Amino acid sequence: MDLSPKAIRFIIDALEHYVEHFDQLVGNENLSDDELADLSNDQRYLAALRQSLQLQHAELLKSNAMLSQSLADASTHPAVCTN
Repeated sequence: MDLSPKAIRFIIDALEHYVEHFDQLVGNENLSDDELADLSNDQRYLAALRQSLQLQHAELLKSNAMLSQSLADASTHPAVCTN
């Protein structure tokens, strides 16, 4: 899937809110051990997914910055064509 940096950022923010929601649910004393284990597993999965997306976001921003710099360099220093 090819997502823009903005789309990835929105997903990361949504995952952060979802993890916070899970934090509140885990504090519920009425949960059974199975429910608590399921929530805990889901919470770890969401955290890992968020971390993976954060890395992808950082790499995409770095790649875009390098491309922008290359384009800026090319426009200020055009290649000399020799025949």
